[in-house]
Amino acid sequence: MMFANPWSTITRAHPIAWVALIAGAAIEALFTALAFLMPITSGHEYVTLINVNLFGYQIAPLYSLLLWFGSIRYTTLERIRSDPSNAFSTNLLWLSVCAFIAIVPVLVTYMAVVFLIEQRPVDHGVVQTVTASVQLIMELVIIGLVTNIAVNCGLAWGCVAPIAIVLFGVSGWLFSTWNQWIGKTIYFFLEPMPDAASLIPDKVVPFVILAAALISVNILACRHVDYRSA
Repeated sequence: MMFANPWSTITRAHPIAWVALIAGAAIEALFTALAFLMPITSGHEYVTLINVNLFGYQIAPLYSLLLWFGSIRYTTLERIRSDPSNAFSTNLLWLSVCAFIAIVPVLVTYMAVVFLIEQRPVDHGVVQTVTASVQLIMELVIIGLVTNIAVNCGLAWGCVAPIAIVLFGVSGWLFSTWNQWIGKTIYFFLEPMPDAASLIPDKVVPFVILAAALISVNILACRHVDYRSA
């Protein structure tokens, strides 16, 4: 069934879904606190924020759950009456909003631990926090667009989201020891920047190009959805 917006969908979700979301946010906050309370991370806050292993088992699972529980999908009858790409327009907005929501527990915990508890310098930390946040959001949006392609090609979110959670949960460790090129490709937007000025030419421009290409693929898949059985 299609609802007017993702917020309607997620508010109607099963209580177990809410438990999963709350647990995901709690895990994010817990592991972020543990990471930044370690002396070894002092002076390396930026690199820790965009660490691919922390991203894989903290942020990516919560993001995948948000996409799963909040994305809308037309039924067969609704596909006949409406353009299926309209659903993707709503889901595109939702996956972008989810990217912000998914990093909130990490950022709040990080700022509480680093700036309040540890009382580390704030001036340089703000620039690092903003840079890391932009990189995390770009990485999440690309993940959302890729997973939406699978869904728009006929797979159910119940299949796509668990696979994404497992994949990103082990990929940081797996590809760091087995095939680093694949790992660097998957986590391209989480590569540490030498300075904030390098972010736009090195990451934002490729992000815009890649996002535009993935959006086009999603729209193409949506327009051919009527040729598949529901």
